[in-house]
Amino acid sequence: MNIGPESFKGRVVLVTGTASGIGLATAAALVDAGAKVHAADFRAPLVEERLGAQRLATGLLSIHQLDVTDPDAVVATVDRIGEQGPLDTVVCCAGTNIPDRHMDELTDAGWRLLVETNLTGVFSCLRAAMPQLRQTRGHVVVVSSVSALWPDGSGPAYQASKAGVNALVRAVALEEHGRG
Repeated sequence: MNIGPESFKGRVVLVTGTASGIGLATAAALVDAGAKVHAADFRAPLVEERLGAQRLATGLLSIHQLDVTDPDAVVATVDRIGEQGPLDTVVCCAGTNIPDRHMDELTDAGWRLLVETNLTGVFSCLRAAMPQLRQTRGHVVVVSSVSALWPDGSGPAYQASKAGVNALVRAVALEEHGRG
């Protein structure tokens, strides 16, 4: 199997969390490798600014306003992308943490934000994209964190949400492996 940059030419890829960090770098690298990239983030203007007019001009980049905590918006975005042709790959990079992350500072709202963004957002993206990915025998890449594996200063809600992502991905991989 060819896994070099040229293997992405013509592939249709959805990348979430593209306004910064790993999502931004991933979207840029995939466009540069010739993939048709659908960059999704709730901060779409920032995505456009950071990925640049040069990449937009290639016709390989589409930017989508998307909050992964809104499951209906996730389904609508994935369906809209699929109208042009099914997804080959989904890269889930959307994630967040909060300043008041320690147990004695953590509020119900903070807990919900982290779980809804970091875990439920991945679930919504996978659920929406799986029919297209089954068609193309596509791939999913989900960004988690070493914080899912051992305690650190990232806070209990962040760590729990990322550990949940790891468990979710393992369970979905087992089910999909059974489908071939």
